[in-house]
Amino acid sequence: MKNTPVDYLKTKEVIASYGLADFGKATIREVVAISNQLEQLTQTEFIHMEMGVPGLKPSQVGVDAEIEALKTGLLLFIRI
Repeated sequence: MKNTPVDYLKTKEVIASYGLADFGKATIREVVAISNQLEQLTQTEFIHMEMGVPGLKPSQVGVDAEIEALKTGLLLFIRI
């Protein structure tokens, strides 16, 4: 069993229920739906960063906030 902030088995089950061949190729809508379902099941609030505009430079305040969240342990990335 992997040590993850959100229950690994529940996460695998939710992703599997969407019938995705490769989660890395999921659409933004699928990622949002999966994360919303996991938030409800695990009572864990997620920071949603799925949306973006390709080619549009991110706001510096957002970049700085993400760096600070990573440094302080508030933001975790989970690779499944």
